[in-house]
Amino acid sequence: MKKQLPLFVFITILLVYCSSKPSFTEQVRQDFSNRVLKIDSSIRVDSFQLVRMDSLTEKIGQIIYDSIFSNEAARLETELMAKRNQGADTSYVQEEINYMKRELDSIENLIAKADTVKKYGVLAQYVYTVSKNEKSKTSGVYYFISNNGNVLNPDMISDSVKVIADNLK
Repeated sequence: MKKQLPLFVFITILLVYCSSKPSFTEQVRQDFSNRVLKIDSSIRVDSFQLVRMDSLTEKIGQIIYDSIFSNEAARLETELMAKRNQGADTSYVQEEINYMKRELDSIENLIAKADTVKKYGVLAQYVYTVSKNEKSKTSGVYYFISNNGNVLNPDMISDSVKVIADNLK
C-alpha cells in the first residue's frame, strides 16, 4: 500500500495539471478575442471553431514567414506611393522597405537551407463569427504558430479583423 501511495499522488497531480491547462484552441480563441477587443471593444466574438490544423516543417515555416514578410513589404510600398502622391515625408517608409528587402534576401537563403523534416510549428485555420449592432459576419483566419508558441502572423490576423470590423459599421 505504501508503494502505491506515491504513484496515486503523482497521477492525481498530473490529472489536475492537465485538466487545468486550457486547450490549444482555447488559447488561440483568447488571443483572437483580445485582438478583436483592441480593434473595437463593442464587437462580440460569437463563435470560433477550428477547421484544420497542420504541422509545419522548418522549410514550409520559412516559406510562410517569407510570404508574410513579402506581403508586409508590398503594403509598405503601397503606403510609400500614397505618401509620395500627398507630398509627405517618405524617408522613414523608404528605410523600412530597404530593410525589408535585405531581410527577404536572407529569408530566401534560410529557405534554401531549411530542414524538410524538422518540425517548425503549426498552421491552424479557424472560422469565426463576430457581431456588432445586430449585424454579424463570418470569416476565416489562419494562425501560424512556431514551436515556442509565438504567433508569426499577428499583423495579418489584426488586418483581417479590421476589415470585418469595418463591414459591421
